[in-house]
Amino acid sequence: TTTFLVGTPPTPFHLHTTLLISKSLYFRSMLLKSASLIKLITFSDIPAGVFELLVSWLYTSEITPLPVQDGRPAYCTLLNLYKIAVRLGFEGLQNRVVDVISDLADQTNSILSASDTRVLYNSISESSPIRQLVLDLFAFNRTDGLGNGEWQWPTQFLDDLCVHLKRPNEQALLRHNLREWVPECWTSSCDSCCRVLPPRHRALECEACCCPKSIDFLCLTELFS
Repeated sequence: TTTFLVGTPPTPFHLHTTLLISKSLYFRSMLLKSASLIKLITFSDIPAGVFELLVSWLYTSEITPLPVQDGRPAYCTLLNLYKIAVRLGFEGLQNRVVDVISDLADQTNSILSASDTRVLYNSISESSPIRQLVLDLFAFNRTDGLGNGEWQWPTQFLDDLCVHLKRPNEQALLRHNLREWVPECWTSSCDSCCRVLPPRHRALECEACCCPKSIDFLCLTELFS
């Protein structure tokens, strides 16, 4: 086994070296050729509680218990766990954190707070899949909370979200529940109206935004541009 001293004051963890080597590129490089020499590793800058979640995943492939604060998902803890997984080369843990955040957001109808997004944008790479996930959560689930305390949100996050909303992808379209819609009261219209939706013309209406568009005149991607 390899002993870890994590956090301040230090909390000891005794982990199987072969397990570390099999799941982490970082520890494979560090321990594979020198397992008999390295028996103690110190991470004073990693919170012991977050490292416990890493250990849980290491032995069970699950993040348990799921972090909760004041009755809602503790997304900040999961983001810090993701950051540590990147640092220590646990690719499987990175993927699991992304899945857990996605599932929690759907199950609890919640999104990250402004302070959570600051953690994301200040300490996690721009190319990270978790950034794309967070933008998806805001774009497809809710953006109503952004108007309160706008100064708290990272400027780059707001810029990225605006671009994301203007350029939806296939996933965005699939998350909208479309139904056929015909304006029964329309018997005539002016030239301008006809260019948008001719009278008695079949169309699609999005149940989320209630925006009718002619299926012959506009492509589906324009529904959400």
